[in-house]
Amino acid sequence: MTAGADHGLGHAPCELRELPPVVLGSDPPDEAAAPADCEFLCGAYRLDRGQVHPYLAALPDPLVLTPDPARFPAVASVVALLDETSPDQAGADATRAALLDLMLTQVLRQWLEDMGEEDRRGWHPALDPAIAAALRAMHERPGEQWTVSRLGATAGMSRTAFTRRFTAAVGTPPMTYLREWRLGCAARLLRESDASLAATARRTGYATEYAFATAFRRRYGLSPGRFRQAERAGGTRPA
Repeated sequence: MTAGADHGLGHAPCELRELPPVVLGSDPPDEAAAPADCEFLCGAYRLDRGQVHPYLAALPDPLVLTPDPARFPAVASVVALLDETSPDQAGADATRAALLDLMLTQVLRQWLEDMGEEDRRGWHPALDPAIAAALRAMHERPGEQWTVSRLGATAGMSRTAFTRRFTAAVGTPPMTYLREWRLGCAARLLRESDASLAATARRTGYATEYAFATAFRRRYGLSPGRFRQAERAGGTRPA
């Protein structure tokens, strides 16, 4: 469920309104309750506040997949590992989170493979080798002083042709995408490391701490320092 569309599960085809409502929760099942016909495992990703990534916005809602163990045995393997992970086991929370990451990756991989070649190329810009090269460069080296001309040279294209092709494939101009990627990297550094604000600014391509703080506040609604404090305090994360 990529954007929260109403959904349900049933043993036979029917209208959604015909299904009884069910409240999902994190409490373990009542041992005294009658055995269930199935168990439904629901995981969610909390995204930082900001512009929705074009890849996510392009996904269908819902995305329905029938596992194909013959072609994609990894999906069956991940399901089996999830089934064997007991809440009472040491490290169960970390294990389950990692397995859900693998599940998402494998589901998207099978979904892409099931699409026709033209549809795949139109949906995922990384399938365009020239654009993939530019994306890889930005992702691996966000702190480098990129320009449209340099990115175009990385893709083997002129500045004008690269801008047009990148925008058509990704949905945003190159420098807009780069800014969003840099700020996302900065948020992760603030959350997961003890790097200073000045070091974080340099590692994500900002010449000064002031320029970094201004851009970060515009995107997240908080200064970098307050964002880190909120994350460390375990308060409500931006959704």
